[in-house]
Amino acid sequence: MSSPKTRLEQILNILSPADALVKIGDVELLVEKPLNLELVPSIPYALYDGAQDFLGHLRWMIQKGNLGQDMFLIGAPGPLKRLLALSYAQLAQKEVEYVCLSRDVTDADLKQRREIKNGTATFLDQPCVRAAIHGRLLILDGVEKAERNVLPILNNLLENREMALEDGRFLVNPQRYDAVISGKASQGEIENSKLVRCSEKFLVIALGLPVPKYEGYPLDPPLRSRFQARLVDSLHFQSRLAHLIKSYPNAPTAVLERLLALGEVLNTTENDDDRPLPDFPATLDKIAGILAQFPALKSSALVEFCYPYFLLPTLDESSRVAIQTVMKRFELDQEDLGYVLESVQDQKDKKILLFRLQNKQVPISIASGPLATNQIPFFVATPYHASVLTKMIMAHATGDICIVGDKGSGKSILIRAFAGLLGYEMEFIPVYKDMSARILLQRRNTTDKGDTVWEMSGLVDAAIHGRLAILDPVDVLSFGTLSTLQRLVSDREAVLPDGTFLVHPTRYQRLKSQMSSEELLKKRVYPVHPGFRIIAVARPGSGQVKNSWLNPEIASMFSFVVLRSLSVQEELAIIQTLVPGINEQLITKTLQLANNLRMEKDDSMKSLASNISTRQLLRIARHLSLYPQDGLYESFQKISLYRFLPFATREAFDIYMRKHDIAPKPKVLENIQVEAVNGYLRIGDIQAQIETQTNPLLVPKITFFENQRQNLILQDVMKDFLLGEHLLLIGNQGVGKNKIIDYFLQRMNLPRQYIQLHRDSTVYNLTSNPVVRDGLLMYEDSPLVKAVREGYILVVDEADKAPTHVTSVLKSLIEDGEMVLSDGRRIVTKLNGPNQILIHPKFRMVVLANRPGFPFLGNDFYREIGDVFACHCVDNPDPDSELSLLKNYAPDVSEDILIKLIASFNDLRRLVEEGLINYPYSTRELVNAVRHLQRYPAEGLARALQNVFDFDAHEDDIRNILVETMNKNGIPTGMESSFKVDVQERVPLPKQILLQEWSLGQPAKARFQGKDLHLRGSWKLGMPQEWLTVEHTNGRAAVFSEWLYTFQLNKNGNPMDVVASLDGSLYGVSANPVVFHQFSKDHRKQRAIELYEYIPSHKGTKLSLFELFPSVLLIHNSQENNFLVLDLPKDLISVGSIEGLDPTIDSKPVSLGKAKILFYQRLSPHVTIVDFAQKTQRLIHFHLQVETVFSFGDQFLVALKGQGSVVYEVCDIQTQEMQPVIVTMQHKQGTILFGDVKYPDAILIHPSSFYARFQSNPMGLQLFSALKAPNDPVSNRFLNLEDAFGFLSQTKQVCRLIPSDEPGHIGGWIEIADTAQECFKRIAVPLHIPIASKMHRDLPASVTKPPILTSQGPVGKIVELQDGNLLMMDLTGRIMVFQSRHDEMMSQMQEWKRLTGALDAGTLSIIYNGRHPDMVESSQIQAFGEQGQGMGQGQGQGQGEGEGDGEGEGSGGAGGTGASGGGIGAPTPGEEGRQSGGIDGNFELRSSGQLAPAITDAQKELHELRMRKRLQDLQMTAKEMQQFTKYKQNVQREIRELRVILESVEAKSKERVWLKNKTAGDIDDAKLIEGLTGEKTIYKVRGENEDDFYQEKPKKMIFVFDLSASMMRFNGHDGRLDRSLECALMIMEAFKGFEHKFSYKICGHSGDGPQTDFLEKNKYPKNEKDIFTVLNKMMAHASYCMSGDTTLQAVTTAMKDVTKEEADDYFVVVLSDANLQQYNISTASIGQALKADPRVTAFMIFIGNLSSQAERLASGLPGNAFICLDNKDLPRIIQSMFVSSLLK
Repeated sequence: MSSPKTRLEQILNILSPADALVKIGDVELLVEKPLNLELVPSIPYALYDGAQDFLGHLRWMIQKGNLGQDMFLIGAPGPLKRLLALSYAQLAQKEVEYVCLSRDVTDADLKQRREIKNGTATFLDQPCVRAAIHGRLLILDGVEKAERNVLPILNNLLENREMALEDGRFLVNPQRYDAVISGKASQGEIENSKLVRCSEKFLVIALGLPVPKYEGYPLDPPLRSRFQARLVDSLHFQSRLAHLIKSYPNAPTAVLERLLALGEVLNTTENDDDRPLPDFPATLDKIAGILAQFPALKSSALVEFCYPYFLLPTLDESSRVAIQTVMKRFELDQEDLGYVLESVQDQKDKKILLFRLQNKQVPISIASGPLATNQIPFFVATPYHASVLTKMIMAHATGDICIVGDKGSGKSILIRAFAGLLGYEMEFIPVYKDMSARILLQRRNTTDKGDTVWEMSGLVDAAIHGRLAILDPVDVLSFGTLSTLQRLVSDREAVLPDGTFLVHPTRYQRLKSQMSSEELLKKRVYPVHPGFRIIAVARPGSGQVKNSWLNPEIASMFSFVVLRSLSVQEELAIIQTLVPGINEQLITKTLQLANNLRMEKDDSMKSLASNISTRQLLRIARHLSLYPQDGLYESFQKISLYRFLPFATREAFDIYMRKHDIAPKPKVLENIQVEAVNGYLRIGDIQAQIETQTNPLLVPKITFFENQRQNLILQDVMKDFLLGEHLLLIGNQGVGKNKIIDYFLQRMNLPRQYIQLHRDSTVYNLTSNPVVRDGLLMYEDSPLVKAVREGYILVVDEADKAPTHVTSVLKSLIEDGEMVLSDGRRIVTKLNGPNQILIHPKFRMVVLANRPGFPFLGNDFYREIGDVFACHCVDNPDPDSELSLLKNYAPDVSEDILIKLIASFNDLRRLVEEGLINYPYSTRELVNAVRHLQRYPAEGLARALQNVFDFDAHEDDIRNILVETMNKNGIPTGMESSFKVDVQERVPLPKQILLQEWSLGQPAKARFQGKDLHLRGSWKLGMPQEWLTVEHTNGRAAVFSEWLYTFQLNKNGNPMDVVASLDGSLYGVSANPVVFHQFSKDHRKQRAIELYEYIPSHKGTKLSLFELFPSVLLIHNSQENNFLVLDLPKDLISVGSIEGLDPTIDSKPVSLGKAKILFYQRLSPHVTIVDFAQKTQRLIHFHLQVETVFSFGDQFLVALKGQGSVVYEVCDIQTQEMQPVIVTMQHKQGTILFGDVKYPDAILIHPSSFYARFQSNPMGLQLFSALKAPNDPVSNRFLNLEDAFGFLSQTKQVCRLIPSDEPGHIGGWIEIADTAQECFKRIAVPLHIPIASKMHRDLPASVTKPPILTSQGPVGKIVELQDGNLLMMDLTGRIMVFQSRHDEMMSQMQEWKRLTGALDAGTLSIIYNGRHPDMVESSQIQAFGEQGQGMGQGQGQGQGEGEGDGEGEGSGGAGGTGASGGGIGAPTPGEEGRQSGGIDGNFELRSSGQLAPAITDAQKELHELRMRKRLQDLQMTAKEMQQFTKYKQNVQREIRELRVILESVEAKSKERVWLKNKTAGDIDDAKLIEGLTGEKTIYKVRGENEDDFYQEKPKKMIFVFDLSASMMRFNGHDGRLDRSLECALMIMEAFKGFEHKFSYKICGHSGDGPQTDFLEKNKYPKNEKDIFTVLNKMMAHASYCMSGDTTLQAVTTAMKDVTKEEADDYFVVVLSDANLQQYNISTASIGQALKADPRVTAFMIFIGNLSSQAERLASGLPGNAFICLDNKDLPRIIQSMFVSSLLK
């Protein structure tokens, strides 16, 4: 840079002391000779010489100086304001005290600081005081960065030139001081008063930015009023151009003009207030300097150097396009640099770089380091990296560099290559968020004598000795910290905290001409080395420009080089060079996948791509080159944390991997053993040498039970350990991360150092522990330092709990092999100086962290520096592993209990992942529970679990979830419920009487016709491979009864039939839509497939299901008279038709066994028997019409309707013979025959009897029956609703499902008659009664004859399961399973009692053994050993819910108690009521005690009163509240799940931080020395983050519901409208209280238009009434809107609407019934609309049942479309939508 003499210098040179006067225009400035030349600025280069606007500013400053008025220069960021102030000081020859303000500045930095000298604390004046006393110019730079309460301490000094000092002195106004001196006060009195005269020459110039345009603290009004302001934005275009042309004559003028013009256009363009363009720098000296060195440079790199925003993601797309358009307009958009580096020549004190420019060699000399040029290892110079190096050299030519790039883009390796190329010694300076501006320059310490000293930082050492200072990463620094270096960066000058001066080398030479070197050294003046350079390293960040770390002030300091992600070809070249021999096809797949992910616009996929950096790809390549047996799929799962991704992101990632032909390898069951063999530890086929030379005290010794899953993790850990990797184990809490790594170290005999991090961890205590001993500050080595020095393994636990800026300092240690400790020492890989610690070659780091994201919400350690570790995801132990562990703790506890516990806790862990509960239940709780059972087996499992779950006893939602989960897995627990037995009593059957006599007649005539069976199809069925979990309700949760469990057949549609297979499987079919269901043997897993393509849905469709062969099913369609055959093993489906039937009449099927099905039509003379084994159809033609058909084995009984009578004939299928039966007694129609034995030993079900049985005699048959009493209260009194019957062949029990005729029709009875034991029981069950059902009592009294009504069919279905239990399905698809075997039930009751605990809840007593001081004489307390006795009894009676007899028992003298049985009892025949119990009826646990009737009545009355008052306040009717409650109950769990997510995010956002420089609180480790000296502001306290200068805007969301006419039309079909309303309710309830964070809107689309608003912003519901009103409006709209579909327009409208106002993030969620094909809406058009605005994250949720259309749309829109047929999936879907945004 040229440095001609400026006019300012010429004036100063010709001025003599007598002529010390400067004049600008009509304003004069008196110049006095300074006493301290080093304090007088000397700008070493020409500065706007002759510029009128610059001189105008100087003229104004002279005016204010002459008036003694303090000045405030306010304007845009950049060095102009500071240079103006320094120019004024240079012109006036005023000594300067310069203070660069930041939030770390305290009053001690401004006034006086304590120092300890010779053991005594003394006060040293600081800049403000020195300037006031000595009449200097005080420059306060960066006023907006100082905390609010710091600068006001100067108010009195500014106003009155007075200030009280900490050492007792007092600065006095010069006029007042002079008046005192001239008075009568003596010199001694003046000295004793400690008055100090403030110089009249003292002047203050403050420099600051306008706030709020720029971030910072606004000016305090009293402070502002004491300054005179001058706006200093930028100089005129011509002034700046003239300055650049004169200062850099070699720079092309045309290019300089275009650059300045570009800045003028960008800075004067009218911007959208929501998205303003960043400021273009007003000062372009660095760019002009680059052009002077490289005059042929005309590319966009010139703009990139000073204005990198257009290359960063912080800028929105529209702004980026605008900037690039202007660049193109001024021909600054070329990408080619033109210069190509060819070689480097070493010369003394510099290096000559030879560039190739248009076939010419151009030598350029630039500053460099003292070392010879060298090539660094592992650097592959791709063409792109060569161009980046060239850019760095260009930027280096005139100043410091800031390299910006994403994680893994090659920043570190490029810096090392740059340093090696120019021969620099590197000074690594890891920076962190809590790093103060002062620590960047100097660190405070104590000497051996206890005196305080200041030590140079690495940055200052680098500046003095000409090293390359690497600041990494500067983007984490707090606001204003990096800005404090702007004078060092721009002017190469700095004032250090101890008063040391760093000056520009040119100025230092001028000072040497006027002062000796000894004088300069004494005054601590040091030159900045000409070769000194800073390279700042940063990530681009995300979000808006104004919230970015890269503000205009930082942009004016550095020349920027922005790194992009490497292309596939570039990464391929690097990997092939560094990992030779790698499979090219394999690595190409890897790179294509990574590149496609990086190009994704979806936020979730972007976050996924950030984990797949080049560093990770190299790790995969190295791993697969040594371990080719490991799969690429599994490698990607590791680095992407696949196990912990949201399910939507996981699915999208699976699609990506499938598209790139990356699939999991087939799982091979391998028994991996861990064994020591000949000094080697072998895990499977991998082995490593066991360490012998070690410290045995530091080797972990733990108890570890080996299992296959964790052995596999140990094997993977060993692989990466052998590769030399540092390890990261990441997973949920309690999964065994610590035990795995400790066991590995134990078996490898490796010593470890352990450190556990937490939220208060700092960089100080991570690297060393400062302590004060005998007044001396000393540092103890942290475990990290010990491990590095001794070669131990460092285990860093809970890494996610510490702030990321703390853990990020580990990156430089791992990646660069260097780390600066808090005590000034440095960890290095090669010793080359003092205070260094050499990294031991055996040192290795193992980091343990919890998974990122919800529900843990710790700091995302993996996202920050996870890619420098080899990552291993550790999941919960598999059930076998946990079972083995628990057996070791509780060997006497039955395995069945342990299995139930493991299943329950696995379900709880799943609920944690789903966000339904917060606490992550771990194996620790399991161990504690089984240990309790082991020690106190009589307590029961339920009581043991209460020790875990009583924490949540007062949170109803969580308590209900826990109870439900435990009960689902067969563990009875009820928190506060009573455990009791309610097994129904078995009652003897009535005596059998002769009911009918049947005689045999002559064989009837029947014609048989045979045909072959022809099936069409054998098409692919496509049964899903994935089995879904079935939600079970345990029937024995708190009450032991016959009821085992309940589950649901279908979510939508009408249940038709269910059949049990001999292998235990269960099959079902439902209609509208037609769906086939398959359940696993334990009924806990289900898969289903829709068959609407084969059976269209019609009103009244009736389907029957039969199992022909194992896993071969038949579905009969009665309306179409055809059937489907489903071959599950072959996954095929066929269609067949039934011959001989009238196509217009419904047919009925009857199973004849052995794959034979009989079909008939009522009042038709034909039946058809289809033999699927023989593949034949046999038609039978009768002489009369068929009334009904019953089967029993190979025979069937057909009832033929004759003239006024019914003729029964028996047909033998094998012999084809007919045998007529004549009934001699009246026989009621509707009789059904059951049995598995051949006629005539079959059992008959008679409507008026429990069952009937045939007995043979010589005359024919006699039918005996146990008739019901005429007044039996349990009977079917419906006119058009039939009982359901079943026969349990294993137990010979006849079962009947009887609907109840109680008001409300909400229940029924299962009647079980045991034909072997001649007894029966009745069990009350919940039962759905159709609305269309009619009872006798519903008829008017005038009706004597019941009308003919349409039959509703049987009230349910009864099926016998493989284990002999009874399965009942009602008309809603609810399936209940009951235990039928009496002996098994008794055995299980004992086991249930053991689970619940047989301890009686009676009176307890204290029993003393020996003489105890508390022992007293009392009848209630007795000595140990005395015999106690007690008895108790209970009795009860009742109707319906009756109480039964009980027995009492006594123990230990505590007294006896009796308890009566409870539960629902069924009336017995001929009685008004009966006593229940009979089986341990007094068994009851945890009874809360019987409250007095007066109390219970008062409680009921209070509840009713409050409910009435609530309804009155809400102006809601009871019916409206009932409807609202119904909706809410259906999504109560989902509401809680969403609220848990939102509450956790809210808690994280409100997490407090440490606020420093406080006068009370916790001692700040960084200020221990200040504490020794007696300073007060040495404390830190927790508080709200004060860095947030911009108010956080809420995330804006629009939910668009499909409220078209089809939603109402098909609501009865699949409940789609109800689900939508429930979803809307869920949103309103879940977001209640979070409106400040989530601004949402609910609207609908229909044929009436694309957007009808139902809930607008700031009109959120406040209570149930408001919510119910919204739901009512939505339902009314769907009821009366016009037909049509506006889904596409709704998406477009919502996308525009959501971005009208600025928000933190934008979401659009559109719900549709997937009926888009009908309106010719394509997938492409939907996808285009959803992705129209990259700022908006848009999704579509299909809630209809047309899943084929939805699946096609979803597959075409991966990650943007979801299918939701159950509202319980909605929270998970919504969570996956914005979870990445929530955790930003």
